[in-house]
Formats: sequence, C-alpha cells, structure tokens
Amino acid sequence: MTSIAMDSGQSERPTVVIVCAVPATLTAFLAPHIHEMGKHFTVTVICSGEFSDVQSVLPEGVSFLSVKIERKIDIKSDLRALWRLYSVLRRQQPDCVHSVTPKAGLLAMIAGCAARVPIRIHTFTGQVWATRSGVIRALFRLLDKLIASLATHLLVDSNSQKQFLVEQRVSTVKKLAVLGEGSICGVNLARFRPDPQVRIATRAEFAIPLEAKIVLFVGRMNRDKGLCDLAAAFRNIAPRFPDAFLVVVGPDEDGEKDRATQILAGCADHVRFVGFSKIPEEFMAASDIFAMPSYREGFGSVVIEAAACGLPCIASRIYGLTDAVVDGITGVFHEPGDVSGIEGALARLLTDHAYRGELGEKALRRAESEFSQERIVGEQLKFVKAALITLSQTGAA
Repeated sequence: MTSIAMDSGQSERPTVVIVCAVPATLTAFLAPHIHEMGKHFTVTVICSGEFSDVQSVLPEGVSFLSVKIERKIDIKSDLRALWRLYSVLRRQQPDCVHSVTPKAGLLAMIAGCAARVPIRIHTFTGQVWATRSGVIRALFRLLDKLIASLATHLLVDSNSQKQFLVEQRVSTVKKLAVLGEGSICGVNLARFRPDPQVRIATRAEFAIPLEAKIVLFVGRMNRDKGLCDLAAAFRNIAPRFPDAFLVVVGPDEDGEKDRATQILAGCADHVRFVGFSKIPEEFMAASDIFAMPSYREGFGSVVIEAAACGLPCIASRIYGLTDAVVDGITGVFHEPGDVSGIEGALARLLTDHAYRGELGEKALRRAESEFSQERIVGEQLKFVKAALITLSQTGAA
C-alpha cells in the first residue's frame, strides 16, 4: 500500500484500478471520472477489447490492461478472467479497485478480496433481476448480494435504487452511497444543450419538417427498454397528430427493431430508425419530447442528457427514473407497460405547446443545477479520496 499523498509526486500517489466489462461502458460513463482521478491517483483501467478501443478517452499516464470479461455467463471464460484479475491485483497491490457493471463487479470484488486490496468499491447501475422472477431472479439477486458483501464501499446511481437494494436486503443503508442527486457521471452541459442550428440540420438530414413534433427514444432496443410499448402508443395517436414523428436511436438487440417496425407499419413514413449513434445530443437538440418507457433503470442518464437539451420526458414510474424525472415538473410518468398511459401522455404534450415548453424549461434548469458532470465527477473524487484517507489513518492492510 502506498502512502496517501493525493497531490504529490507520481511515486507517492495512491493506486486505483478501474474494472468494467466492455469499452462502451468506459467511453459512455467512466471517461470523465478517469480523467479527473488521473490527476490525483495512479490509475489502471481494465476491460475487454484492445487499447485502440479506448485510446481516445484515456488521458496520458493512465494504463490499460485487456481482460476479456463476457457480459453473459460463460464459466470457462469467467474463470479465466477471474484468475487474470487476481494475478494483476496481486502483483500491483493497488490501494483501491473500483468496478462498474454486474459481471465486472462480481469478478473484480472476488479477485480484489482474494488479493487483499484494502478498498473495494462497486457501483450499482440497475439490477438485471428487477424484472425477472423465479430461480433467475433469486440467482442474480444472490450474486448482487455477494458483490455487496465483498465490497468495502458501494455506490448507487439513484436514491430510489438505493431504497430498492435495501428493501431487497442486498445491502444496508449505511453501506450504500449516492453521489449528489444521482447518476453515474452527470451530464456534459457543453455537449448536451439546445442548439437551433443542429435542430435545423438534423431534421433536414432525416427529412423531417421544421414544424413537425419529434418524439425521441435513445437506448438499446430490447424488451426491458419498452420500445414496443412506445411504438404501440405512437401508432395509436399517429392519425390524430399528422405532424408527429418518432425517432429511435440505438442498437438493436434480440430483434426488437423488427417487432417495433411491424407495430409501426401503418405510420412508417413518420418513423426514423437511426441505429447506434455517437452523437445522440444532435437528435436531442432536434426533438421536442423524450420517451423512456423502460421496465428497469438504475437512473436513466440519457433522461438528464435530454433534459439538458430542454426536452420534457415521458417515463415509466420505476425506481431510477423517479430520480431522473419529477412528475408534472420536468416530465410525465406512466406505469410500466401501460400503452394507454404512454398514449395519453404523448397526446397531452403534443397538444399543449405551453405545458410542453414549461416542462422542458424546468428539466433544463434541473439538469444544470443538480446533474452537471463537474458536480458528479467531483463528488466521486471526494468519495474515493475520503476512503483512501480513512485507510491511511487506520493503517488498514
């Protein structure tokens, strides 16, 4: 263990290892944290893929190690990854290992405990078992309890998720912490913002009139995200709102795009499937309403990104999203899976221009005041520093 001299020379800096499963997690959520922590700690990042996959987001001085971590269960691959992580942690003897995402968390916490890393932090970003039942729910809940028991510190990206984990006896209130008002990395307000010129250009690119009203979905197209519920609601209101368009941004999973396309066949001229995009902010700047009809979310970072662009949100009333949206203030809730509820919320916001504008303005102000990236990144840096200082003071090994 190194001596704790947070802002001194490189050799005296605490060492932190960050573990996630795939480069996408790194680039989408962890990059700002890594940049800030790299100023104070000696940082090593571990995830699947090659250095070229993450090179653009790693600052100078941050090391990278490739360890193949499968998102799905694969016993042989998982055991190899566990041994590799253990070997690295045993050799480096870092002061802290910090994991994000379930599989990376399970492997990193087991390896960190076995290698006697004194500070072991895991960030919960939603539970895959929240919408499951039976044996599968019990198994994955048990794995989260194992992660929680092996970690010395736990972060959660929303207060409602924290409450859920306590109610499900995954961990205790005392051990779970939320950064600020929630989210994993906040919103980059310089990137996500209203932009009239981008609004015009993006609409022109996708042949959507300037006077049209765009309902936007951004996220992975799978069953848990509720895209087909949104598709059904949009299909139902389309005849009443000929100036409404639905834009779907995100990668397809499990054939969800085909199912949604079939539902929307009758109004296909007013639907745009964009696929994965590295510039979701441009679609947000071009839109009028954001929709997040999910069945499970840890927080819903994309909601506050849309809010920073001035968009009100129509969202499922589930843990995570109840932190990202304030009902009747920055958006409108519906029950998960309630197509008629989504339809009613869409109709109201498409009809009432003043109400839509009021919600969007308040959403923007809330994103700026409570969820700026600077604030959340700063909160995490303080959290890690406090853990390291406590370690130094107690002489933990």
